[in-house]
Amino acid sequence: ASSVRSRPWFPRAEAARYDIRYGLFGSIGQLEVRTGGVVTVTDGRSIIKLRGSGHGSIFGLGSMDRRFEADFDTVALESRRWVDTRRSGGERADQATVDRGEHGRPGETRVRRHKPGRADELRALAPLIAATIALGLLSRWRRALPALGEEDVVQILDGLALWRVRAATVSLHDAVPESDRFAVRLEA
Repeated sequence: ASSVRSRPWFPRAEAARYDIRYGLFGSIGQLEVRTGGVVTVTDGRSIIKLRGSGHGSIFGLGSMDRRFEADFDTVALESRRWVDTRRSGGERADQATVDRGEHGRPGETRVRRHKPGRADELRALAPLIAATIALGLLSRWRRALPALGEEDVVQILDGLALWRVRAATVSLHDAVPESDRFAVRLEA
């Protein structure tokens, strides 16, 4: 169950950059997200286009590059369709794994994975709570951040893996390392 604080939010073209930190390792990657304007409005729902790219590694090992595109429903606060393209360090663009997903019937999520040289895999999931992708989760929190001290529980689809994320807002004015800026801090 989630308890989120909703605030007015209107889709517009914007860009955001995130520093991904993991405990004592510190910064392990960066993610850049671009939000487009309204793509469509259906049944009172605005669907906006999200694009993102990320890269990272831990001490230079296990490097990963990702590209994302998603149609995000601003009412349901989830990604409706998405494409997730990933490459490990050293792989060429034509060697990338591409996952295409969408919400089908109510409660069903479908993902088609394409890996070069293999037959495509198709999976249908029926998660207990709605599943979105990482890009959708960031957009969800831009729209409805958990209130201070409260938590939000969401399932994240990462390729064919399903993760349950439990996050709480722990500070609304947290000092950003190595800068003179402040930010909201979530712990998950």
